[in-house]
Amino acid sequence: EVKIAGAKALGLMIAKDIDISVVVKEVKIQDWQKLVQELMTTPYVRNISAIDYYNYDEKNQYKPSSGQKYSLYIGINNIMGPEGDKHKTWECQIHLIEAKVFDETKITEVKSKLTDKKRLTILRLKYWADEVNKVLKSRTNGNYKILSPFIYEAVLDKGIETIPDFLKRFTPQIPEKFREDFEIALKQQEN
Repeated sequence: EVKIAGAKALGLMIAKDIDISVVVKEVKIQDWQKLVQELMTTPYVRNISAIDYYNYDEKNQYKPSSGQKYSLYIGINNIMGPEGDKHKTWECQIHLIEAKVFDETKITEVKSKLTDKKRLTILRLKYWADEVNKVLKSRTNGNYKILSPFIYEAVLDKGIETIPDFLKRFTPQIPEKFREDFEIALKQQEN
């Protein structure tokens, strides 16, 4: 069963990416490999990454018996339109995930807390974060960014309404090795 998740499911899309969960009875490597193969030969799909969050543990060691058992992931990093617009590509994150692991209640919970005012605040923060993340992506080789769930929590559970308030809450949680990159990204975004 295919489930649309993330910002698209919540009506909070800023970036051109869609999160999809393919919910199955049992995760099978062969199904994942077949899906990757099909996508690699699909017109306009230019770049795919595949990550095993199922058989690898949190330390990135291959341990099928004690792996994370979350999902087999496929990231479609560039989906170009038929007119070949390489500057307006889409991304898609696909998780091949077992029904017992997929948790749709998170989406339902976020939706239940949304008001028009909170939705607008989240969209403003996400738009700002998207600009900061463009710099962070290049500075950290894609290893660090402001994640949407943190924004959702800040607004819906902590009552954050402004970028300065968000920064007060977010900045102390940035890992030390990314602090300088984050400060540079903030300065570049302001200019």
